[in-house]
Amino acid sequence: MKPELWDEIEKFLQGELNPQETSAFQARLKSDSAFREKFEQHKELLNTFQQYSERQALQQRLNAIPLKKKHSKFRINVKTYAVAASLTSLFTLFGGYFYLKSNNNNDEYKALKKDIDHIRTWQQVISKKLSTPGYNASVTGLLLNKKGYILTTAHGLKGADKLEG
Repeated sequence: MKPELWDEIEKFLQGELNPQETSAFQARLKSDSAFREKFEQHKELLNTFQQYSERQALQQRLNAIPLKKKHSKFRINVKTYAVAASLTSLFTLFGGYFYLKSNNNNDEYKALKKDIDHIRTWQQVISKKLSTPGYNASVTGLLLNKKGYILTTAHGLKGADKLEG
């Protein structure tokens, strides 16, 4: 789905369209089943983000409650995090690949395939770098839209000092 379409859907959902644009949008929803399906998918994605934000706020409130912490003897090394992040990225991209393939979006399919090949190449590079003593690992994330939504793993950001793009 094109970013312009995301913006139009979000403006509609937030009531930011003028009456003419709202009428045209509603008419398109009624007459175009493919557009209606994309609208519902994006609406569900935005609801998921909202639920996630609410969950994060609750988690922060719970974390503010002082508790006696137990120190775990179990420690996962950097390689395990890198493998988990790589697998998460691959599963996410493969899911997108199958979604796009099922919708016959050839240009998007080609772009996603290129991204998957790029990730495979970088996995090999990362694997070699992780063998180097003292190497600091990084976390993989996907930029979902121009508003800055990023999809990544929570454990990868825990304790991070900074985020770099």
